[in-house]
Amino acid sequence: MKSDREHSMAGRAVLLRRMIRKPFRHFLGADPKCRGFRFGRAHRTSWLTCLLSIALLKLFLTSAAIAQTSDNRSYCKSDGRIALFLVDITTPYDQTDKDIIVKATDKILASLNGGEKIIIRTITDSHTHSQQLIERCIPYCAAEGFSRIFLCNDGAIRTDREGVYADIVEALRERLAKFEETRHSDILRTVVLAAKEDAVQGHPLSLYTYSDLIENSDYLPGRKFFSTPVDRLIGQLRKDKLIAPLKNANVIAAGVGRGGTKDRRPLGVAEQRKVTEFWTAYFKESGANSVEVGQNLLEPSK
Repeated sequence: MKSDREHSMAGRAVLLRRMIRKPFRHFLGADPKCRGFRFGRAHRTSWLTCLLSIALLKLFLTSAAIAQTSDNRSYCKSDGRIALFLVDITTPYDQTDKDIIVKATDKILASLNGGEKIIIRTITDSHTHSQQLIERCIPYCAAEGFSRIFLCNDGAIRTDREGVYADIVEALRERLAKFEETRHSDILRTVVLAAKEDAVQGHPLSLYTYSDLIENSDYLPGRKFFSTPVDRLIGQLRKDKLIAPLKNANVIAAGVGRGGTKDRRPLGVAEQRKVTEFWTAYFKESGANSVEVGQNLLEPSK
């Protein structure tokens, strides 16, 4: 016969097993796949499999919620590319300009796979007045392979990405609608400012610029810009420490070829050559890996 002590210990063991199993029965009972579930040694493998499935499902749902509500900055890769877009708002844009800007924006966004940061900044009459219109990270899921099934909510990420695109387009539309013609266009020092403030060491940089690229600032008036040889201008900028830090950047500049006045006249051959030669030389002096200067934005590199 068992002693009273043995009966007491056995009773406590049964009670303990019931207390442990009860929460799991209650929880698993909510899942139709686990309702017919029985506890015991024979069913231990099934019990663990079902519990693991539920844990993964909960992780997936939690991940989905985070994807929908997380800070947009969490979408940026630690070593992701930075797409910096400078838009000159000192020029009275006509429909041709606006069409090019729309196409340029579409091309820039299409070149972004996810995890990059896009920044849009204005070029105005003074670099001190340059305004950052928007800064966003392009949504994506960092998980790869089989783990994407549990860690990615493609629908939520797609929604977030569409929201970022809408924010970018709206920011551009609002600012361009408030155009104010100015006497000056401080392009050089704005490029330097943006490169220093927005570029990050260790991150690939793509610099996109939409401007007629006719420098006409209090530092370098338009008349001097056109009359001074390119090598002398570069030498003076180097002396004044106005060479932007753009090492290994890809630079694409569009909008060149038309004057900065309301009539938007085509530039003469000599004028256009000077603008193209100067900025190509300047960006190469800045350490850029590739430079494209023209009227339209070429296909951005991925």
